[in-house]
Amino acid sequence: MAEELDVPIYLHPRYPELSDLQPNTKYGSRLHMIGAGVQFHLDLSFHIYALCSSGVFDRFPRLKVVAGHLGENIPFNLWRASHWYNKPSKKATRPSLHDYSYYFHNNVFITTSGNFSTPGLKFCIKELGVERCLYSIDTPYDQVKEGQEWWRKVELEDNHKELVGRENAIRLFKLPIEI
Repeated sequence: MAEELDVPIYLHPRYPELSDLQPNTKYGSRLHMIGAGVQFHLDLSFHIYALCSSGVFDRFPRLKVVAGHLGENIPFNLWRASHWYNKPSKKATRPSLHDYSYYFHNNVFITTSGNFSTPGLKFCIKELGVERCLYSIDTPYDQVKEGQEWWRKVELEDNHKELVGRENAIRLFKLPIEI
């Protein structure tokens, strides 16, 4: 349906199920890791990798997914994940036609929400292309003022700040605003 409508699906992490908080479970003895600082990006990045490797983007090549928090840190691991995913033993048995890098360049968009790192954003622009990056804040987890103050100070080359801060979102979400 999302592919037919040509609209993106925005993925956002959430707190774990109560069963994952019981003793001797994934987070049971690590409650300090729950939330936006660690658990959110670990859990959602696993699901994004799973989506990419499942073949869903091969079956729906125009499907678009948006991942916040600078892509849940996947862009920083993209080379390594794709490198190992392209090993003959993996390539022969994987359900997807392409590697993670391919899907991040064709199906996945990222936002700055909750990750106001200028070096991180610049890396993502270089790694994925400026057209795949969008400015966002992540309210209520982060304050609007904090995101705005950071964005005002960000220095990007050429027209990248206008693309990331405005134009990419207008195109992706088909907003009725002139570019």
